[in-house]
Amino acid sequence: MKIFRNLTPRCFVTAQCGLQFSSRGVRPGVTTVLARHLDKNTMGYLQWRWGVQSSMNTSIVRDTKSSHFTFAVQLGIPHTFMMMSYQYKFQDEDQTKIKGSVKSGFFGTVVEYGAERKISRHSVVGATVSVGVPQGVSLKIKLNRASQTYFFPIHLTDQLLPSAVFYATVGPLVFYLAIQQLVIRPYVRTQKEQDLEKQRESSASDIARKKQEAEAAVLLMQESVRRIIEAEESRMGLIILNAWYGKFVTDNSRKHERAKVIDVTVPLQCLVKDSKLILTEASKSGLPGFYDPCVGEEKSLKVLYQFRGVMHQVLSGDTEPLRIPKQSHRIDADT
Repeated sequence: MKIFRNLTPRCFVTAQCGLQFSSRGVRPGVTTVLARHLDKNTMGYLQWRWGVQSSMNTSIVRDTKSSHFTFAVQLGIPHTFMMMSYQYKFQDEDQTKIKGSVKSGFFGTVVEYGAERKISRHSVVGATVSVGVPQGVSLKIKLNRASQTYFFPIHLTDQLLPSAVFYATVGPLVFYLAIQQLVIRPYVRTQKEQDLEKQRESSASDIARKKQEAEAAVLLMQESVRRIIEAEESRMGLIILNAWYGKFVTDNSRKHERAKVIDVTVPLQCLVKDSKLILTEASKSGLPGFYDPCVGEEKSLKVLYQFRGVMHQVLSGDTEPLRIPKQSHRIDADT
């Protein structure tokens, strides 16, 4: 049975009662927690537990976007200790976290450190090294797969040996890097390529239709573009010399990849007004005369233009705002 009650807007209490089964029979157990919001990211807890292992625990927990900190003190039978832990959260797509903690009490002192990382959409792997007196050195590997959790505890030695600490730290790291390079990355890359291929097949007819619509729109723009170019040339204004939209191949791309771009010189020149071109943060595939040549892949817009008789060039992401002309786009004559 569990009871929850708000005492104030910043304070609440919970109480939980249950039965604890042991070799001595059935004993009732009660746990009460008083909690208070100290600020937006910090909570204070006071916990009282009565039963087989009675204790009084107080803790402060601070959780932010980039870190998690806990400080706790417990007085109890048989465990009395003080503990402090810190976790840093990297702001990357793999949700990498590194953590460390120190715990000291009547049982001795234990230092733990480790890391965890997301290896696929539903899987997270982590490793923790525990070094203590008199516990020795141990390694704990954890794998979360969907709603299941697997633990692999490995006790290395009862003594505090530097060599055991070294192997417990370096061993999992080397093993993870090898698996990451030889198994995980090729598997994830293959999955992405298969998903992209399925997406291309399902949208092939839609791409063909939009391509025809874009080509028809470009034909209708020809006369307007001719007048715009004449007006811009008369004032030494903005002339779009070449413009391409799609996926560009770079030196870092894999060798079998090829560029998937379309020529958008005419539709881009048609958007020039008073020697200015302004594009918003929306995807450029929705502009008149544009279409998406590579569905599901990262796209860019590359523009080579002339302003005041000087050559300029810019490469803009698909959803990045773009404003030209700009001095920073200028191509120096020396280069």
